[in-house]
Amino acid sequence: MGNWLAEVLAVEVVSEFGRIWNYQRDADQAVQQHRLAQGDITIELTKISNMELQVRVSPLHLISELMVNVPMLSKDEFVRVSQSELVKLTHKSDTLCHEECFLATNALDVHAYCARCKHISSIIIPMTQVQAQGRRIRYLCIHCNVFSDRPPAHPLPPCPLPVQVPRYGGFCRKERVSTSDISREDFDYWLRKLPKRKSAGEDVW
Repeated sequence: MGNWLAEVLAVEVVSEFGRIWNYQRDADQAVQQHRLAQGDITIELTKISNMELQVRVSPLHLISELMVNVPMLSKDEFVRVSQSELVKLTHKSDTLCHEECFLATNALDVHAYCARCKHISSIIIPMTQVQAQGRRIRYLCIHCNVFSDRPPAHPLPPCPLPVQVPRYGGFCRKERVSTSDISREDFDYWLRKLPKRKSAGEDVW
């Protein structure tokens, strides 16, 4: 497990993981954050419980590298990615990562899903990955921890309007168009709105 972390975060930082993991706090002692700095890397470690260690990493793109290289875990081990509500760990590239994530999240199809576990887009997180060729956005499913370059999407539901309406009749922007059934009460309401004492026109018999 240490080799996996050392490849991305450096050996010196990984040694601190073990020290903080083995630390036993008193029952009345508050949970403490331990912040480490190694060159341009800032890591904040918080031992939530005897079974869980929270890790915040800056620059953010290192989280993508960690998730890409995560090894096979045992049934009692897990790695979960989530978006923190705490004060950001500042790095010169983190603002760009935040903007990329924001734009990619808003551009993600609401019908997108994970190709592996089939879960919908609400658990898919866009993440920045930095490589020698440049930056790119990849999509992580937080249910099964699998990356994809472009998650598939379910097709849109069929249009409620008959195909003949837009194909032959078209729409008049000034007129209202009903896209679903209306009740008798609504029909009578709009009927009362029609002009009175007017000719029906040549196309109505």
